[in-house]
Amino acid sequence: MQSQNENKGMGNKREGNKPDEIEQVHRLLQLMKEFALSEVIIETSDFMVCLRRGITTQSELRRARRQVEVHGIPVSLTHVSVPVFQAEPPEELHYISSPLTGIFYRRPAPNEPPFVEVGRRVEVGQVVALVEAMKVFNEVFSDVDGIVVEIRAQDGQLVHQGDTIMVMKRVESPG
Repeated sequence: MQSQNENKGMGNKREGNKPDEIEQVHRLLQLMKEFALSEVIIETSDFMVCLRRGITTQSELRRARRQVEVHGIPVSLTHVSVPVFQAEPPEELHYISSPLTGIFYRRPAPNEPPFVEVGRRVEVGQVVALVEAMKVFNEVFSDVDGIVVEIRAQDGQLVHQGDTIMVMKRVESPG
């Protein structure tokens, strides 16, 4: 167990690890992009980090800096130069996420065709995959009308709750 003096020393030691902290922020940005997250908030007793994608105007940047300053993070950290990228997905794209952690399956049974294929039209409520958890097969439904653009998960792959398993291009439902 560490004494209070050792904990204080660790706080001072952390000050000298700015490159490590910046590397961690870059890693968080990569994860946000990889999993199509729009916001990540990490809060401990020592610090708080809030990353949001899609800040493109100067007024949004000033508002974000004010929020950082309110939470007691040194102002110098708000001036770290990080490349700004337009990370918001195009309006017409929709991401279907795994509702739970389990094994992803594209087909209802091993000898049957997949529920969907890239380029195929899908309707709201249509089953697009299965996720098996604890020997129970859970159906994954499309929540938009669209065309399958990409299937990110592989058949038999472990997926976690919230992982993007499929990308769809929204289309108008036939009237």
